[in-house]
Amino acid sequence: MKRTRALAVLTMAAAGVLFLVSRSAQAVIPACNTELAANYPQALRGDLTACKAQVAPQPAATIDLKQFTETLDGTWVLLSRTVQGISQQGNSRYHIEIDQLKSGGAVGSAVLLECADAECSQSRVAGMWSLDLGATKDRIAVATQGKVMMPAGQSEVKVAMDQASVSRFFQQEGIYAALDKVGGPQLSDKRGWDRVILTEKTLTYISCAEGRVDRFVKVSPSAVVDGTPVRELQKNVLVGKVIKTQAVKADRGTP
Repeated sequence: MKRTRALAVLTMAAAGVLFLVSRSAQAVIPACNTELAANYPQALRGDLTACKAQVAPQPAATIDLKQFTETLDGTWVLLSRTVQGISQQGNSRYHIEIDQLKSGGAVGSAVLLECADAECSQSRVAGMWSLDLGATKDRIAVATQGKVMMPAGQSEVKVAMDQASVSRFFQQEGIYAALDKVGGPQLSDKRGWDRVILTEKTLTYISCAEGRVDRFVKVSPSAVVDGTPVRELQKNVLVGKVIKTQAVKADRGTP
């Protein structure tokens, strides 16, 4: 989906969306995930230890596009954001909507919302993308095209910037991972996600260069924004616009 890094997702933004070796500090991961994460191969862990992986991944021989889209489809709420192990404030969520095509591919839409007030009764549209997914024998390519909010110089003024990315996911031990750089030429110097890790319940973006980890948790298989499908929202809302929304919170006790 990024930016970001669907894909950010994917990011992922995301998403571009939708992907260097870090310093010694490691990002905090939810306690309920610690034991599970420790059992993953190092390259597939959703934290900064993945940046030090010495063993190459071993992708499964085949990958199922339908299963992948069902895993990615839905609403994802930011569970934690850390930079060099230090927690950062953030209150945002991805809405990712994907449709299968008879030709064997898939297309979709994604929007990233950031709360504009403490109650999250209003949200700023921080990014929106169109998604184009295609599968080969052992990889799924997620191409994103859209706009994202970025700081402008030292003024902290945000402007909408075009963003394009391609992330190539493989599957290993039930985990989907994209280990290639994403972010497109416009964002490559500002932020590049070295890894995007997708499981049934979590979507994690890792930047080894920045020591940054953004972890989202899936709260719903539905991607609608207060009753509005993502594709319809994109027709009527510009990136940067503040809209009325209902708060959606992540269950921090769910791995």
